[in-house]
Amino acid sequence: MFVCLFVHAEAYGSLDPNGNITIKWDIITWTPDGYVATVTITNYQQFRTISAPGWRLGWSWRKKEVIWSIVGARATKRGDCSKFKRSRPHCCKRDPTIVDLPPGNPFNKQVANCCKAGVLKTFNQDPRNAASSFQIAVGLAGTTNRTVVLPKKNHS
Repeated sequence: MFVCLFVHAEAYGSLDPNGNITIKWDIITWTPDGYVATVTITNYQQFRTISAPGWRLGWSWRKKEVIWSIVGARATKRGDCSKFKRSRPHCCKRDPTIVDLPPGNPFNKQVANCCKAGVLKTFNQDPRNAASSFQIAVGLAGTTNRTVVLPKKNHS
């Protein structure tokens, strides 16, 4: 069972008024305190690639969620994780910012379609290189479709 969320980012251009960047958030499994999701960013703009320094994805948690781990990307800051004594989360910020990893990372830090340094071609130019994915384990989040609260997008 999985939950799928689609978000369309604002990416208006006069030559491409209907283009968008879609963020798909698929919950693939439940954990004792949350879930594991695959997040995929796809560039459906016709003419505007996402070039270096690459994509940055940020949001604000609605509850007290933490990111236990990420594969295929990383949080730019950890935040204050001092209340966790046994195992430390990857990120405890209420408003994390996630960035892609560069190519050539070890295989144990990769998932399918990751590690492009955030650089995405347009879907019309090169559909195979128009998307990037990472996997995220979220804790303190809720463990069913009814108890998970979706994060809110940041306007930065």
